[in-house]
Amino acid sequence: MIQILFSVMFAIFSFQMFSISYKANGVNKTLVYFPIELVKNSVTITNYHNDGFVYFNQEKFISYSNTYFDENISKYTNDYEIEYLFLDIDKEGICTTSKCQCVKISVFASFSFDFVYSKSMIYSIGESYGS
Repeated sequence: MIQILFSVMFAIFSFQMFSISYKANGVNKTLVYFPIELVKNSVTITNYHNDGFVYFNQEKFISYSNTYFDENISKYTNDYEIEYLFLDIDKEGICTTSKCQCVKISVFASFSFDFVYSKSMIYSIGESYGS
């Protein structure tokens, strides 16, 4: 009788762990495969003819991103939070103006057993480095 109880408990626990890993993987894929088109559509260029200055339109970026995350993360959990931190590449810190060239997106999602998944991605405007 005890073996049956342990077998049932193990089966329930295994199902819960599978469920958590499936949901966390879905949230991870949603962030990792964030469409680059959303990033490109929120870029603004000023003085195009005079070596223009390029920066993120913060309102557009947040609006586009929130729509994307609401449509995709809600498939896996309703308990999530998105944070945006706009960064200044030159000063290597937080951007204090509305014309920022770098953004950090952080996702925090909660699942069963108080498991919290968190991941961040950084997008910047400029030259690509590396191979």
